[in-house]
Amino acid sequence: MSSLEFVFEKPHKAPKATKKRTRLITACDSCRTRKLKCRPSKTGKDVCESCSQSGTACEFTERDNIRAQRGIASFSVKPEKANRKTAKNLQLVTRFELSSPPSFEPYRKPEPSYSVPNVDFSSRNSIPSFPSSPPGSANAYYGVPSGWNIVSSRSLYLFDPSRPSYPHPHLLSHLTVIFFEYARGIFNFLDEEDIVNRVHNATLSALLANCIAAYSIRFYDNHHHSPGARHLSSAPFVDTAKLLISENKTPKFELVQCLIILAWVENGTGAMDSSWSYSRYATTVAMDLKLDSEESIVLDPSLKKRDQMRRMFWAIAWLDLLSCSVVSRVPLINLDSCTTSMPSPEILYIESLSRQHTYDALKSVLSIMAKLYAVSNAGRPNVPSAARDQGLLRLQEVMVGFRDRLPQTMDFSMANLRHADVLREGYYFHVTHALVHSMVVVLHCPALFWASQSGTGPPPLPRMDVAWLSIIKLVDIFILGGKNNHRLPVAINSFSVPLGIARGALMLAQKHAVHTMSSVGLSEDAFFRISQSYLSETLRLIMELSTYWASVHQVKIASEPVTLYGSNMKQDSNLFFGKSADSDSGPCS
Repeated sequence: MSSLEFVFEKPHKAPKATKKRTRLITACDSCRTRKLKCRPSKTGKDVCESCSQSGTACEFTERDNIRAQRGIASFSVKPEKANRKTAKNLQLVTRFELSSPPSFEPYRKPEPSYSVPNVDFSSRNSIPSFPSSPPGSANAYYGVPSGWNIVSSRSLYLFDPSRPSYPHPHLLSHLTVIFFEYARGIFNFLDEEDIVNRVHNATLSALLANCIAAYSIRFYDNHHHSPGARHLSSAPFVDTAKLLISENKTPKFELVQCLIILAWVENGTGAMDSSWSYSRYATTVAMDLKLDSEESIVLDPSLKKRDQMRRMFWAIAWLDLLSCSVVSRVPLINLDSCTTSMPSPEILYIESLSRQHTYDALKSVLSIMAKLYAVSNAGRPNVPSAARDQGLLRLQEVMVGFRDRLPQTMDFSMANLRHADVLREGYYFHVTHALVHSMVVVLHCPALFWASQSGTGPPPLPRMDVAWLSIIKLVDIFILGGKNNHRLPVAINSFSVPLGIARGALMLAQKHAVHTMSSVGLSEDAFFRISQSYLSETLRLIMELSTYWASVHQVKIASEPVTLYGSNMKQDSNLFFGKSADSDSGPCS
């Protein structure tokens, strides 16, 4: 037994995954600095005992900053302290100091500047729901131009000194005019006369005022914009709107309107996660208000209110689908089960334009778009899927038949565009036609759509015999729309998606030039003139759009090679034949 030796060792435990503990701050800034226990005052005042005795300010700056970073659900503001809390938080959001106070001269439309801003949006793509800007920056995820001083937002002309959360009255009056010049048809659920009167009487809610200002400031030429990045100018108003939303004091009906505007503004700055958060919040509240049910809408005694509810529903239906497709989320609205009618259902025609056909087509194309989204996710990306391929083939047949059966009563023409503008529906008339042709192009050009690509070989050749007509029509839609209303093509960033699809398809057609020419029956010279001319038009439209907006779609599409929804099309050495565009053949000719 003497040869035996017992050794006792401490067993090795499997390492536990450590999870960072959520910070919980209950002490004020003064007590945390002096390492004292922060006890509430016995007098019931909003100061702790230590601060009351020492006469120091009892503030919770660190706690408020952490709550702001966690999003709207983490905020808890007492009603009696709401105004003071908002004013204090506004001081934390620093702004650009202007070299001299701007003059509030009448609005003048700036000359378009065709330059794509080189902006890095990577730091905003993972923003949680309704984030506030990190303290110590003008909107830190955008950065601060060198040579500009930083001061508190309260000292700037942007906000009313007597109401720190309210845009400056003189500035707001100009921005409201600009808002309805550009977005009268986009946000047609707002009563223009009512909004203008409330702005004039200083009775417009602070939240809606900041939303209007956030959208309009990019178009205001007298504002000192950051060079090459007008879309960043909305940051002060967006940050203020986030704080106001957190107070949860806005009526639901107006809250939905504000959230729709904010979602589009954030979409136009490249903050897609934030845009989706606003969109989902708006959709949830809209469903609570039963805006998806015509049976509930008709119960409202006000005819004007009923039409507002219908317009809000159609705005949300389009916004929900687009925002979900960008961040790979499931849409909340099922259009097949919605019964909401078109606004003013008693008006079936405006001259030759059938409103009923237009809204039926809009509902159908949005429903097909949702089905395409579901089919495309039937399998793993870049992995062959029989179910997905069968679904795409079926959708190809449905979409082509749908396009070819569009009635003449809703043809995309200058006359019908003007008829649609009578009831402020020109934007949705425009969107309906753009979506129809975008869907046809995407379904028949698999290389533009990541879900239909195989990881084992090259993607199938594009069906240019079907897609070519829609590619050309897509570009013509934007050119004609711009002739009818020169503000519409730059009024909202969502137009970057169909424009990017058209541009990507044209490049794909040139990449497979021989196949395309045989499919559409064009000679080499004719094909080159047409494709190159339309490529130039798409680039012009995208770059004009990028003067005011910036998004992940736009930045990627405007650069070569084209990138769309995760699909990379490599540059081909024979892509452009080595010729220059001929000017005698162009779009709409």
